[in-house]
Amino acid sequence: MNDLSNRGEPAPQAIKILLVEDSFENRDMLTRRLQRRGFTVCSAPDGSTGVAMAVSEKPDVILMDVALGEMDGWQATRLIKSDVRTSNVPIIALTAHALASDRAKSVAVGCADFDTKPVDLTRLLDKIQGCLPRGKSQLHQDDNVARQEQIEGVQSDVDIDPARALTGSVRDFQELQGTDLMARVAPFYEWQDLRRQRRLWPYSKSTQKAPLSVCTAHDDSGSEFTGLNFGTQDYLGLSSDPAIKEVAKAVIDEYGVHSAGSSALAGNTKYSLRLEETISEFLHLDHTVLYPTGWAAGYGVIKALVRKTDHVVMDGLSHSCLQEGAYSATPNVHLHGHLNLDSVRRHLRRIRDKGATNGILVITESLFSMDSDTPDLRALQTLCNEYGATLLVDVAHDLGAMGPGGRGLIGEQEMLGKVDIVMGSFSKTFASNGGFVSCNSMAVKQYLKYNGSTATFSNALSPVQAATVTKAFEIVQSEKGRRLRSVLTQRINDLRDALTAADLKFMGNPSPIIPVLVGDEALARLVSRRLPALEVIATLVEYPAVAKGNARLRLQMMPTHSLENVQALASRLREAMDLAQVEYAHYRAAVTDAARPSVAVA
Repeated sequence: MNDLSNRGEPAPQAIKILLVEDSFENRDMLTRRLQRRGFTVCSAPDGSTGVAMAVSEKPDVILMDVALGEMDGWQATRLIKSDVRTSNVPIIALTAHALASDRAKSVAVGCADFDTKPVDLTRLLDKIQGCLPRGKSQLHQDDNVARQEQIEGVQSDVDIDPARALTGSVRDFQELQGTDLMARVAPFYEWQDLRRQRRLWPYSKSTQKAPLSVCTAHDDSGSEFTGLNFGTQDYLGLSSDPAIKEVAKAVIDEYGVHSAGSSALAGNTKYSLRLEETISEFLHLDHTVLYPTGWAAGYGVIKALVRKTDHVVMDGLSHSCLQEGAYSATPNVHLHGHLNLDSVRRHLRRIRDKGATNGILVITESLFSMDSDTPDLRALQTLCNEYGATLLVDVAHDLGAMGPGGRGLIGEQEMLGKVDIVMGSFSKTFASNGGFVSCNSMAVKQYLKYNGSTATFSNALSPVQAATVTKAFEIVQSEKGRRLRSVLTQRINDLRDALTAADLKFMGNPSPIIPVLVGDEALARLVSRRLPALEVIATLVEYPAVAKGNARLRLQMMPTHSLENVQALASRLREAMDLAQVEYAHYRAAVTDAARPSVAVA
């Protein structure tokens, strides 16, 4: 694997560049990009300041925006060239349009070269190199980036992607039209395949090795790449833990690989019964029901307990399994503002004002997987007690990986054994598929087992799954588990610091999930397209999984990530963002031009 982490180190002969640019955004972005490639950069916001700094800073090259307001760039260039102290400094003119007249005027006033904005950095670096006298050469490894991208098949900056590949979402294809059930899905595939052809479809990757901190993957077109892995869910790295693997091998030898039945029939094993007891003890709750997946647990518990006349009050950002379970159970679903206790209270009061006999289920997550934030669980349980409601908390993303003894945010908020219903998944920390629901009622346990379709009519967890999850709970509670969480916490903080230093915006509280906000879906797709060439595996999350215009890269941490890994990741994400910004600017300009009404010429 190529080492890309040192791209930002200064070259032996640092070249000083004076950037004269009146747009703060353009000035800031280009300054950072040049600095990461080893240049020393000073900047001026207007022509007169640029003229003065050309003398005081003694730059090797000046990048001069020609549209500077009161004193334009050409006038500033004439003044610099007329001063004997600065007459030999090469100046590259930057304009918004590649007009022959602008090029000619730039040459006439003494510019050494000419370029257009938004800046294609690879091209600009070549022009800077061409302006430098012999002995002042500064070659950069990043000159090879264009060649690498060509090999990897990444679109060039001038090859503008069609708007349809950069817009739209899977939600556009949910309301299907036509009588042919199979044919009417074709528009989705056409849209998806257009994105795939442009390398803008980042989903359905397959890892070719274990999901370690560095691993090899194929995209869904079959192209292989190796990269820093921040895209898999293995928060303590237990999926490859030697003790876990030894247990799995032993149980396969003993039991085989299949439970061969529903838990309501003959699918239970000694390992699944032991796992139920382990989870109950871990959460200080009396009873636990196992499910084949975490999704089945969330959907199944709601569908089993809630009837059409009941009400569900849930956080608007709750997971798909919780929302689909709620809407399949009752039409009376009330989405409250994210983490908004006042909104919860208003919904509960309105429901109880209309009737005191219907059931109410309040649903939240302990750690929200797209925003990395958490509710006040004690306050929610208190509200439920006040209004005769039942609280369900999904602990999928924090249990085992966070909190005292690995007991997640329920443990951190001192709510062990005090939440009505706790459900979770084994697939984030506990090295297996599967899920569970825990509570203090044997009646509820038995009802879920025989009246919850996702458990009743599904095969039970296999013996090897139940045994490995039990072993994972043992590790979580051990000194080894404490050390793993300590290292994980350190790496989480290291990455947040590195992202801050790279001027990348991330969301939420410190957790194994670090969402890096990008914003517009088109820009986020362009950023994601750059990641394989930069040797990064990360998950693009876009609408409707998050709000429109709030696309992000969801980074997921493991204690096996090193400090060098997280620092390299931040540097590569910054580079991907900068490269994508150029493509995005070309795309937006093309969209704007296409939207302008044509003017008839007589």
